[in-house]
Amino acid sequence: FLKQGSFQVSPEFGDGSDIKMVGWGLIFPAEAGEERVDAILEALDPLIKLREEQMGRPPKIYRAGDGFRWWQPPGEPQPRPETKNEWLARHGAGPGQVDPTIVPYYLLIMADPLSIPFPFQYELDVQYAVGRIYFTSLADYARYARSVVEAETGQVRLPRRAVFFGVANRNDRAT
Repeated sequence: FLKQGSFQVSPEFGDGSDIKMVGWGLIFPAEAGEERVDAILEALDPLIKLREEQMGRPPKIYRAGDGFRWWQPPGEPQPRPETKNEWLARHGAGPGQVDPTIVPYYLLIMADPLSIPFPFQYELDVQYAVGRIYFTSLADYARYARSVVEAETGQVRLPRRAVFFGVANRNDRAT
């Protein structure tokens, strides 16, 4: 998530590493059912509470009308996903350095790639620290939240490992 030294965040908010300074938010598809979104948020409650404690304020949750939209441009035969710039403009932000008082720097997309396409994520990730999770069961969302909280609060320690991968192609001295 962290883009230290990339100066994506306006300097008055530090280097982007302090979640209290730069915030955290969740992006749902606008068409996601309210009951489903509420159930997912309930499953994620331990993680949401941890982020609220870390930031000293609730996370920003983009859902329903604030969520990611598909729209039908005039004269076009079918709907298309909104772009990063369109989504940011709806929320009062734009290209350039991030002002986390408008849109938080850390954003978690809460959808499969058909509901919120990968190009939106890639575009948004140029400026913001973006992740994505999508599970089909609420139990999986709860398990994810629990594991993140346990890892971040030191309740679980896993051994550090590194895996290196290299290629070797015949007749290619560089590899």
